[in-house]
Amino acid sequence: MTTITPTNQELQVLEVLRAHRRKHRAGLPIRASAHIEEPIQALTVGQKISDAVARTVGPWKFIIIQSICISA
Repeated sequence: MTTITPTNQELQVLEVLRAHRRKHRAGLPIRASAHIEEPIQALTVGQKISDAVARTVGPWKFIIIQSICISA
């Protein structure tokens, strides 16, 4: 396996692009990290039950069984 080493010119271009990206992101009104840090809402009892059933029988079987039960 060969290692490709970037040239000095390529490294300079990369640094210019990184600086441009930092400047652009600083001007954005909303940061992506703000969405990540939002607290996760607690699941309701029904949501917990449906998640457990879906994990047990699989998502497609769960959808089919649920549809049959609702239509009956």
